[in-house]
Amino acid sequence: MRRSEPPSGSPTPLARPVPESLTAGTRLWRIHPAAHYPPSGRTEDDGTLFNPGLGDPTRFAPLRDAYGSMVPTMYLGGSRRGALFETFLHDQMPGSVVDSAKWSEHLLTALQLEVDIEVVSLHGHGLRSLGLYAADITHTYPSGYTLATRWATWMHEHTTAAGLTWTSHQDDDERAYVLWGDRLPADALVPESPATGGAAPLPIGYGDGLDWAMGVAASVRVEVI
Repeated sequence: MRRSEPPSGSPTPLARPVPESLTAGTRLWRIHPAAHYPPSGRTEDDGTLFNPGLGDPTRFAPLRDAYGSMVPTMYLGGSRRGALFETFLHDQMPGSVVDSAKWSEHLLTALQLEVDIEVVSLHGHGLRSLGLYAADITHTYPSGYTLATRWATWMHEHTTAAGLTWTSHQDDDERAYVLWGDRLPADALVPESPATGGAAPLPIGYGDGLDWAMGVAASVRVEVI
């Protein structure tokens, strides 16, 4: 009988992580708050701040390392659409209705990877090498997040990868990523600058950004009000 749980120890011939390379210069997209409000006061976010483990559980977080310390995480998309699918649309079913007020003060930012890294592949051959299908951990709704996080914990412990990559639950043509802050140098991700021809951060709570986000939502039969 096929098992969907991770091994209890090191990788085996039946559960072997497959690395995938991301080279310096790779463009990734992120949707994030423009600022955070810890007790110490407002903190601006240019898109490069990792989540230290706060908020509701997600597909691959919160994540702790082998010593029990929280691993900082960051979700990104390989495209603008992919970034939206990994944030406000990640667990929306067809026919869902989303309140755009939740998108206020959020930005879509293009980030450039400044170093070569490896991530674990959780699509195609990468999934099958782990003895998994997409329905096991990457194409689930929140009820499947606990199992997915157990796999992420195992892969963090038994590889030197800087994160994971998979195809979006909402659109198989879109690639999603989660990066682990403890595996990256502080300056591994840099926001693109319009001054050098890069994309400017786009507010998605109003104007052109909201129109774009509503169009993406409509493409997967999600209504935005």
